[in-house]
Amino acid sequence: MLRLATSGTATAPPASGQAVGDLLEAVEHRWQGVLARDGRRLAVVWEPASAHLSVPGRTTDQILDVLLADAHRHGAGSVSVSLRDMGSALALDVTDEGTAGLDARAIFERGTGDGSGIGLALAREMTEAAGARLSLSGTAPTRFTLLLPMDGEGSSARPGQAGPRAQAVFRLRLAPPAP
Repeated sequence: MLRLATSGTATAPPASGQAVGDLLEAVEHRWQGVLARDGRRLAVVWEPASAHLSVPGRTTDQILDVLLADAHRHGAGSVSVSLRDMGSALALDVTDEGTAGLDARAIFERGTGDGSGIGLALAREMTEAAGARLSLSGTAPTRFTLLLPMDGEGSSARPGQAGPRAQAVFRLRLAPPAP
């Protein structure tokens, strides 16, 4: 990711579609142990009816990794990743219990903050290249929202939506007990 940020190129290979449920399971698998080692919890939440919807897999995966790395390094407490199906778009929220110390515009500028200042700027660039939007949607607690527009196929025929939606899949990983 750092190589891409410093290469000066804004083009990326075309993103292949991936079912968002599979992507979220992979994200959970990668991050729950990292956070648990620091005594922090990870909750991943989505509605089963949305699990099959396609997102640009590699791009979305990289953006979520940047947001989760940021929550791990700069945030506090439990971290959650939640998916909301908004009909014409999917919203992925990454929330931790910390407080964002910068305003919604400055936080995405390169060189900002106490880290390298590249991660969030790169995440926003990848987001825009994918035709999506990334924003700081809450500061206390800190919440970033990745808004992915749905194509015609993903937002049309949704079987079984005449009645109430299915119960959300909720996963909560607790830190291992202290020795």
